[in-house]
Amino acid sequence: MRGAMRFVMEWKTQASLMFTGSAVLYLCVCLALGETAVEAAVLWSLLLLCAAGSLLQGLCFTELVIKKLRYTGRLALFCGLFLPVIAGTAWGVGWFPMDAGHWAVFLGIFLGIFLVMMAGYEIYFRAVGRRYDGILGQYRRSKEGQ
Repeated sequence: MRGAMRFVMEWKTQASLMFTGSAVLYLCVCLALGETAVEAAVLWSLLLLCAAGSLLQGLCFTELVIKKLRYTGRLALFCGLFLPVIAGTAWGVGWFPMDAGHWAVFLGIFLGIFLVMMAGYEIYFRAVGRRYDGILGQYRRSKEGQ
């Protein structure tokens, strides 16, 4: 029960953060394109998409459901599950014209953002790992000196 409550709290926080970032990004794009109104349907779709995305993120990147899977496998699983969700949302709300050229651009943007975010997380985790390795080395040296 505790694990489920912790998961729900983390999911709620992640979904809120994702929605806030998505809404601000959407607002900036609207302003850059000269739009003076923000469509409620798009905001609702972003909210549902962020809720689903953070749920998939929790399922793919924690050991709640999948106990043993390498990080690359988790990334591939998340990408494979999230792409149909975001594509279905784009189609359902009509984010862009539905011809093949626009879908190709959409897929390219999705994969580009996914690769940039993957690289960002990799850099972050390596930096944090080095910092912890340094702290651990410092701790071991202090224990050896005693």
